[in-house]
Amino acid sequence: KTIFKRTRTNQSIRADKIRLIGENGEQLGVTSSTEAQERAKEAGLDLVEVAGSAKPPVCHIMDYSRFK
Repeated sequence: KTIFKRTRTNQSIRADKIRLIGENGEQLGVTSSTEAQERAKEAGLDLVEVAGSAKPPVCHIMDYSRFK
């Protein structure tokens, strides 16, 4: 049985706090998901959850269409 897991992006990320990785791979630390979404929007990119089961979840600022 195959289970397809949809990657959470932008507003579908529900966690209050996330560990943020910038577009160049630099660790930006733990921040609110709202602030991270604003940073991604300013950069013209998406906020993508890459490790949802981590505490806190790890999100990366990137171009989601290229990630897919």
